[in-house]
Amino acid sequence: MRLVYADEAGISNPKQEPFLIVAATIVHADQKLVAVERHLDRLVERHIPTEHQKDFVFHATEIFNGGGKVFKRTALDDPNPEWPLDRRLKIAADLAAIPKRFQLPIALGWVERATWPQTFEIPPDTKDSVKVAWCHVGAFMCCAMQVERWMRRNASHEVCLMVVEVTTMRGG
Repeated sequence: MRLVYADEAGISNPKQEPFLIVAATIVHADQKLVAVERHLDRLVERHIPTEHQKDFVFHATEIFNGGGKVFKRTALDDPNPEWPLDRRLKIAADLAAIPKRFQLPIALGWVERATWPQTFEIPPDTKDSVKVAWCHVGAFMCCAMQVERWMRRNASHEVCLMVVEVTTMRGG
């Protein structure tokens, strides 16, 4: 059994995020899941203050943009002095090293937000939030097809369960 964990990036500001991306990692549930979970627990212990460790989940958007209970900011131009960039980059580096360390395959799907709507007939009164949702579905399906392809080539006798992060689309 393989567990597939998927999450997206690029659903906020189209000028700063020209691509909408869905990435997934494939974890062998019997052979690697417990080791990966223990490693993540150690990263929480290493990087996160004790009072915030219970039920903590790493989110790149919080690490780099503030938010949540740990990486708070008073304003966008006022970084939290407890979390200087080099400290946050160490967390990111430790997280980015996990797929290589545990030999976890990664699947990617993406769409270019500016050109994607040109491939479909979209009613002119379509809300931007709906267009973002359609882009998200397109990127997700590309990612899911990559997972399917990997499974057929490398684990054709197994099944997988895909876990997808809940995404809140804003704007209408």
